[in-house]
Amino acid sequence: MSYRIILLANLTFSFFCYGQENILVTNIIENHESLLNLENSLIKGDILLFSITGSSMIKTDSFPRPELLEIPLRKCTDNYVYFSKKGGIRSTTISVSIESDVGEPNRSIKEVRYIYYKFQVILPDSAIRDIKVPEFCAIGKINEKTNIHCCKVFQSKDKKRVYIYVINSEGANQYEVTWVIQNNKYFTRVIDKLRQK
Repeated sequence: MSYRIILLANLTFSFFCYGQENILVTNIIENHESLLNLENSLIKGDILLFSITGSSMIKTDSFPRPELLEIPLRKCTDNYVYFSKKGGIRSTTISVSIESDVGEPNRSIKEVRYIYYKFQVILPDSAIRDIKVPEFCAIGKINEKTNIHCCKVFQSKDKKRVYIYVINSEGANQYEVTWVIQNNKYFTRVIDKLRQK
């Protein structure tokens, strides 16, 4: 109980300092996988740059902006998406594929595969569990001016981290998921509910 009170006090102080009243504190406390609850500040700083939740948490002009390389989207269908970055002569250094089952209306993520040169990671069931109705090819809005693809992959400048980002929706409930690969191993996932329009 005291942990929740301390966390709530810290969140309230943070929101007051940064003027971010648009995030529901109760939802964040209940979701231990939320961006706000992520303890690794390096990973948190990276995710703040591209996630919708992150864009509402920071003042972009005052935040140090690490560099991320976006891995190009190569193929996109309703139930499959593929990203790859070419290396030297005709070699692929990174590829990411995400596949969902085709059962409508509650499609779920079936597999997330990451390949970096000779390393291959297939995300465990615990990482993809409960992720429903991915919007692979859709384009969403951060605000009136900025459109984003609902599925993206980023690599950190030091090449130690890869972020696989997907927006999902179940009816009126829309949420974003970021899977984090660190040093060619699955590290964690970050899930945040998005505000309804």
